[in-house]
Amino acid sequence: MKLAFTKALLLGVVALHGTAAFAAPATDDKALHAAVNGEWRTDEAKARDKYRHPFESLTFWGLQPGMTILEIQPGSQSWWTDILAPYAKRTGGSFYVTGADLANPNLSEGARKSRSSFEARYLAKPELYGDVRILNWGDVSKTLPAESSTSSLLHARSTAGCRTNQTPCTTRSLNSTRR
Repeated sequence: MKLAFTKALLLGVVALHGTAAFAAPATDDKALHAAVNGEWRTDEAKARDKYRHPFESLTFWGLQPGMTILEIQPGSQSWWTDILAPYAKRTGGSFYVTGADLANPNLSEGARKSRSSFEARYLAKPELYGDVRILNWGDVSKTLPAESSTSSLLHARSTAGCRTNQTPCTTRSLNSTRR
């Protein structure tokens, strides 16, 4: 698993573990096509597809139906969550995200507002996004709970924060989850 975390940090995008990650990608994944082309995605989000190549990227990274997915620090209006949560719901998988650590008494008001915006957007539509599970993650709640055992870990937005020093580097954060 240490190698998978290292790859996620080096690539700055994703770490996959388990045997499913090494299987041939399913290029005819209709559920993934439906999630990428979903009418709930904004025109602005779809315009970014030509740069992020969501279908090709997720297929390359080994995403498969029924996986348990963990997205690290997605932000309040996550581009990837709009694809991954509906995909997990449609394929019988599970979807987790890390969120601002509400157990931290020193948590900034901005972080609280961001988490609240995320909850308002993604928890309000279980028929679309499924059961999105938000895990407290930060200075107080460092260790991810056992029920978040994942097949796929997406680590995209938080890496940008590491580069620009806007958030604590996720290398340290990921290391704190392992004991």
